[in-house]
Amino acid sequence: MKKNLTPKVYLRDGNDELVFYWKQYFHAFDVDIAQSNILELEADAIVSPANSFGFMDGGIDLQYKNKFGPKVEWLVQKNIELHYYGELAVGQALSVPLVNQPFDYLIVAPTMRIPMVVNSTINPYLAFRAALLQSKHLGLKSIACPGLGTGTGKACPEMAARQMFVAYANVVLQRSPVKAEDLAKQMGWMLRCSQDKKV
Repeated sequence: MKKNLTPKVYLRDGNDELVFYWKQYFHAFDVDIAQSNILELEADAIVSPANSFGFMDGGIDLQYKNKFGPKVEWLVQKNIELHYYGELAVGQALSVPLVNQPFDYLIVAPTMRIPMVVNSTINPYLAFRAALLQSKHLGLKSIACPGLGTGTGKACPEMAARQMFVAYANVVLQRSPVKAEDLAKQMGWMLRCSQDKKV
């Protein structure tokens, strides 16, 4: 059986610090990065850094709802209810179709259970990994993704960029430690944030 190819990844965000770290970690790979409005892009799918219950009343999800129409929130919540017993856990992702939009799908990949701070968690990694896997499942050619956990979740931009890179390496490059001690070291590296040292 032919393996689904991983789509071209476009990373877009207005946070200059996050974009700086994205460029630092992804510089050697075919990832398109820019500090701009993700909704001005065209791609097969756009990622929603959602919550587990599909509420789209804040942050970038509210921008998505304003752009795609209020029905998108109902569609997301209905799919969560029907296929995930009412709760889409962090580390899972689903997709819903978009009609007459620059994107064919909205990929919902929760970064938090409910709106909350997710700094010092691996939620950005889990969310991006789930989004990439969902895009492969759909056979997409391109995917647009904003910062994950860096808005409402207040995740350290450096930490979030690093975790998104590890997810990319895991899914796209198929590189992942296999020894427990190496996984533990990777976990510590994923959670590091140099800004934490600032007073």
